[in-house]
Amino acid sequence: MASFGNAVPPGDVFVPSLDDALLQGAVRTFLFGDVSYDNLLWTMRLEFFGSFLAFLLAIALIMLRRAPRWLKDMAVLLGLVLAMRMHPAMIGFPIGVWLASHVLDRAPRLWLCGALVCYAVGMWLAGWPAGYGTAALVGQWTRVTLPPELAHEIGAALVSLTVQECDRLARDLSGRAASWLGRLSFPI
Repeated sequence: MASFGNAVPPGDVFVPSLDDALLQGAVRTFLFGDVSYDNLLWTMRLEFFGSFLAFLLAIALIMLRRAPRWLKDMAVLLGLVLAMRMHPAMIGFPIGVWLASHVLDRAPRLWLCGALVCYAVGMWLAGWPAGYGTAALVGQWTRVTLPPELAHEIGAALVSLTVQECDRLARDLSGRAASWLGRLSFPI
């Protein structure tokens, strides 16, 4: 189990202790990403700092609510740059804040056909593989490589935006079947 999920770096000697476990669970997992006791907590550091970034961006957008749109967009762009500097998977936090502020700013306005295209691109990016299949073809054609974490975050944002912007999809996904699936999604 010492090598499972990169819990203990190679060469380190792991000697478990209650004090060490408590310190790691209370502080080191969040601040430094230490996960030798439970490697499933590897996202906690990203979620901890990403949440602070999201709160700061939300406060900035609230303070800028009467400012020109370009200034709000610059705040979101700054949040995206900060997130990318920390970890590509963290861009979901500023994107989520932007999506929330975006939906509050105006009514949905995507037609069903455009929404389905946007949804398909989002789902394709959300399932982006690293270096094979369609990802390899796109990389060869465009000479662009996209980190999987970044593709997944952008894909998820496109799917969310599609549902927000298309009244028909939002209505169809708000029925009993979708609510039932939503209730089951976490336990599954």
